[in-house]
Amino acid sequence: MTTLVYAKQNTHSLQFLRQLKVLAPEFQVYPVHQAEGLSNYLKTNIPDVIFWMVDAASFEDPAFLMLENLPVELVLLATNQKDFLQYCELGTGSLMLLPLKQERFMAVMERLKRRRLRTETQHQSEALLQSVKVSTQRMPNIPIPTLQGFEFIPVSDIQYVQADGSYSHIFLNNGKKLTVSRSLKQLELLLDSSLFIRTHQSYLVQYAYIRSLVKGRSPYLLLNSGKPVEISRSYKKAVFEFLLAGAYGAVE
Repeated sequence: MTTLVYAKQNTHSLQFLRQLKVLAPEFQVYPVHQAEGLSNYLKTNIPDVIFWMVDAASFEDPAFLMLENLPVELVLLATNQKDFLQYCELGTGSLMLLPLKQERFMAVMERLKRRRLRTETQHQSEALLQSVKVSTQRMPNIPIPTLQGFEFIPVSDIQYVQADGSYSHIFLNNGKKLTVSRSLKQLELLLDSSLFIRTHQSYLVQYAYIRSLVKGRSPYLLLNSGKPVEISRSYKKAVFEFLLAGAYGAVE
């Protein structure tokens, strides 16, 4: 783990660096003692963790404000109880009081590692969804998980998808219904947005199966199968723009 320590060079900072080498020998530590040095370092490097030794002037330090926009874990170090309480109220990053206590340090580091792992997993999941989405734009079938494995369904066969909690029901043009352990949001990210439109918190409809738009106080889409699909107020504008952009469907 790459670690940057920003602190004015004094007895407290030197003591902390010695403790850090003992408590976390696996860290690559880069001590910085001036704001200019910190700015220069961050122009070309993004460390995993920044330890920042705070004092009363830190609130007005431009470098401190800059950190709020960086994808980096921030651990604040206070050398006295007054500064510690002041930054507790700020609620920025994790906070430790010097000198370090091993149990507190290890607990904070473990929490940071778990948070990093969750973030990396989330990014990997988003990248996977995006890659699958790109693939479905090129390939006519999408894999749907079943108890036996996967069923590959032609995207063109999907009329609409209906949410059911953390599950979704996929309705095909042959009358078949598939239930999958994927949320509607996950399927919305998976399917091509130029083909499918979200009409409601519970519905995702394919453009090609829309017969008409029925306006009124409670507008809805009428599908080729005769199925009415509600349009909620929050999605009304997007649905209307989607249909008008494609010049699709008669308005009754």
